Amino acid sequence: MEFKWYTYKDPGLQDGFEIRREVFCKEIGFSEEFEFDEEDKNALHLVCYDDGKAVCNARIFLERPGVWHFGRLRSPQQYRGKGYGKATVKKVIEKCEELSALKMVLGAKYDKKGFYESLGFSTYGEIFEEEGVPHIMMQIEID
Repeated sequence: MEFKWYTYKDPGLQDGFEIRREVFCKEIGFSEEFEFDEEDKNALHLVCYDDGKAVCNARIFLERPGVWHFGRLRSPQQYRGKGYGKATVKKVIEKCEELSALKMVLGAKYDKKGFYESLGFSTYGEIFEEEGVPHIMMQIEID
């Protein structure tokens, strides 16, 4: 596995955007207007590659001092269950440590709650919907 960080103007970011388009828009049904937002311009985007192919994507952006918001973690269907998601989350946590973050937060699809709990995240707040899909806020303290 190889990981590459991109900013909004980096051409390689299109690899991550294609994953998001395929999974969030085509598979889940989110609108492109919802999926691709203003935060993309301020975010750090991580793409995981395996054998030269983009297999997982995520992004983080500074929500407030010390708190980084994590999101857009996805792998195309043919790459799921192979550990790319967990490896990508761990790489993002490492980046947050480098950035002296105190905490990382995310709005997880409710059915992915267990995945994030297995990585040390805990829930807070009430279940809410984004584009008709139940979500829950989660957080992890950064050491």
